[in-house]
Amino acid sequence: MSRGIFIAKNKKSVGRGRNQYDSTLPHLMVSLVKNPPHMDTTIIPGGTALALTGVGSTEETLLTIQHNLPYTPEIMIYFYVTSTEEYASNNFVFSGSNGTITDVIYADVDDTSVKIKHSLDTYFGAYTSTAPDFSLRIKYYILSNDSHVGRYNTRGF
Repeated sequence: MSRGIFIAKNKKSVGRGRNQYDSTLPHLMVSLVKNPPHMDTTIIPGGTALALTGVGSTEETLLTIQHNLPYTPEIMIYFYVTSTEEYASNNFVFSGSNGTITDVIYADVDDTSVKIKHSLDTYFGAYTSTAPDFSLRIKYYILSNDSHVGRYNTRGF
């Protein structure tokens, strides 16, 4: 017999599939007991000086976090540049594009891990990323919610 708190849906009796809330099921948005942690703040370098001589694309993986869940979870992730002098001078197009290049830090999530990636795309000419000039503080939450997809990323474009 399960022990916990059960709240039935409106006009229903408590039972399997009829509960609005069942404390025996995983409801925490972020598990505080997972290893590695599902909620953390870490500081990493911004990447390497990826270089392209013309139109093209390249990427690197900066950090891999195993989530140890049987599905692809939803995540919330925040990137902060900790080397503000370089960022303020607009040398690095951080998670965006100016129309001719896209120099992006983003998360790629699948059924085994969350990967922090640095990607460079050029649409016009040669470019070398200034990513190594930066230090990034990454704050992430690996949620207990199933995303219901096999893989996704936070790149946004």
